[in-house]
Amino acid sequence: MAVPTRASRALTFMRDCRSRTQRYASTEATPSPSPYAPSNFTRQTTPAAPSSAFDPVDDSSSLSASAASTTRPPYAHPISRPPPPSEIPGTRLTFTSWALSLVGIAPKPSATYTPAPFRVTNNPYRARKRWPPDFRTLDPKQQFHYEKTYRRRAALKWARPRWNKGVKLVQQTLITFTIIYFVFICEPGHGMGTPFDGFRVWFFDKLGRLGQLPESTREEAEKLSDEARQKMRRQANSAPQATNSPVAGS
Repeated sequence: MAVPTRASRALTFMRDCRSRTQRYASTEATPSPSPYAPSNFTRQTTPAAPSSAFDPVDDSSSLSASAASTTRPPYAHPISRPPPPSEIPGTRLTFTSWALSLVGIAPKPSATYTPAPFRVTNNPYRARKRWPPDFRTLDPKQQFHYEKTYRRRAALKWARPRWNKGVKLVQQTLITFTIIYFVFICEPGHGMGTPFDGFRVWFFDKLGRLGQLPESTREEAEKLSDEARQKMRRQANSAPQATNSPVAGS
């Protein structure tokens, strides 16, 4: 048995490739039996006349003639149909409505469409559950479930976040202004002092020692501090007299 050389192996490979290309060409030339195959879309209806000799010019002309005479089946290119005319309920097709539709203006309906009111007999939105349910036939777990549902929906229904925020802001403003007024401004005893005189003296002393404040502000703070001290002395002097006056009268 002779060992195949490189040249013999190459010759065998070339013959195999040529035989495969011939098989593929023969299978592609045979039309498919299915009428819906893509190869049948450009099938010629009449056979072309055989050419005696190979002529590239004649071949191109025959191809163009075959392409021109080819007819496509209706399923390949369906016939386009115009869209149906859009009708507006309550309008009649007149020349005016047609002209307005061409311009792009929708004609106004002659009669306003009012649907029939919902009643028990013609209501399409039927309830899936009976409401309100009969709580006498429910167990405690189902009653608790309905109670939670009602509370949650009631809270969502009556929730007013902007109103609540405004009310809280007004409340906090009034509380802050009232505290500042009674601690620093109010004089219920007509110059006899208040329970906040000690706090006023301490606060205005600290305020007068701040170097970042202007001179006028520090002078005003010292004046208020002196007034608070005088009220404290006046209140301290009047306190023993008030305690001794009943004893002296007795």
